[in-house]
Amino acid sequence: MEPASDVGDTYLEWALDLTPDEERLRRAMLERLPAQIIDCHAHSSPRDAIVRLSTFAWAQARSSFPTWTAEQSAGVREFLYGTSSVTRMVMGHPYRGFDHASANRYLLDATPEPRGVIICGMPDHPEYTTAGLASGRYRGLKMYPAYREPPYERISEYFPDWAMRAAATARVPIILHVARPLHLCADEVVALASANEDVTIILAHMGRMVTGGDETRAAFRRVGACPRVLVDTSMATDLQTHLDAHEVLGPERILFGSDEPFNLLRYVSFDHPSRGRRLMAPRRYHWLDQDMYRQYRSLAEHASLVHLQVLRAIVQSIDSVHGSESEIVLRQVFEGNAARAFAV
Repeated sequence: MEPASDVGDTYLEWALDLTPDEERLRRAMLERLPAQIIDCHAHSSPRDAIVRLSTFAWAQARSSFPTWTAEQSAGVREFLYGTSSVTRMVMGHPYRGFDHASANRYLLDATPEPRGVIICGMPDHPEYTTAGLASGRYRGLKMYPAYREPPYERISEYFPDWAMRAAATARVPIILHVARPLHLCADEVVALASANEDVTIILAHMGRMVTGGDETRAAFRRVGACPRVLVDTSMATDLQTHLDAHEVLGPERILFGSDEPFNLLRYVSFDHPSRGRRLMAPRRYHWLDQDMYRQYRSLAEHASLVHLQVLRAIVQSIDSVHGSESEIVLRQVFEGNAARAFAV
C-alpha cells in the first residue's frame, strides 16, 4: 500500500523533536553561520502538483516529503538557520509522478523575488523547457535522472544538447544530479563541461560521493580540470568528502545547498553485506525495509538530523583546512560563491 501524500507531516514532527545532543549541536552551528546565506539547492512543490508516485518512487527516501510549500519552508527557517537571512534557490520536485509545469508556476507565484527560482526542466519537452529559460524568469536549470522510471543512466539522456544550449543562451547554471557516483561518471561530466564551456555546472550532493578518500579525490581532480564545474553540499554528511573537496577543488568551488526539505530527515548510511550502501534511521520511515530496520536500527541510535550533520561537516572541514581564514571561507561557501554562480 502506498503511503498517504501527507506523510511528510509526521516526518516534520519527528525532525523538530531534537534530542539534547542535537539541540547542543544546533546551537553551536547557528553561532557559526554567516548573517547572509544563499541556499543553492532547495525544493518546494504544492499538493496539487502530485500526479501519482509509483511504488518505486515511494521506496525512495525523497518520497518522505512529497509536499513542501513556501509556507512550510518559512515555518522552519529559524529552526534551521537562526537569525541568518536566507535566499533559497528553489526548484520543484524533479522526479516522475509530479506535474512539473504546475510546480514551476507555483514557485514563480510563491517566491517573492524571481531571482530565486530554478526551472525543473523536462528532458522530453524541449519546447517547454527552452521557452521557460528564454522567459528570463528562472535563475537555473535542474534536470533529474528519475524524471523517468527506470531512471536515466547517462547524463546526456537527461541533459541533452538542446538543454545545454538553452542554459547557455539564458546564461544560467545547471544543477546536475549525476545518475551514478562521480567516480563512476567523471568522464561524462568532463565531456559535458568541455562541450559547454560557457555553462556553469553545479554537481549536487558533492557528486554523490558519500565517503572521502582516494576515489573521491581522484574524481574531484578529474572534474576539477574543468573550471566551471562546482559542487554543492546538499546531503553531504561525510567530513572526509568535504575535506577532499576543499583540498582538491578549493573553497571557491563549493556552494552551500540544503536539499530542503530532505535535510529534515534523520539517518546514517552504512554498507549492507549484500545490498550495498543503505540508509538507517532511529525511527522507521515508510521507505525503510521493515526487516532491515529491525536488524540494523541500532546503527542509527544516535543519528542527528541530516541538516545538522551537513553543517557540522562544512564547519569542521573549513576550520581544519583554512584555520585563521575560516570566517572568510564560511562566507564564501554560504553566500559568495552562489552569488557569483547565479548572478544574484
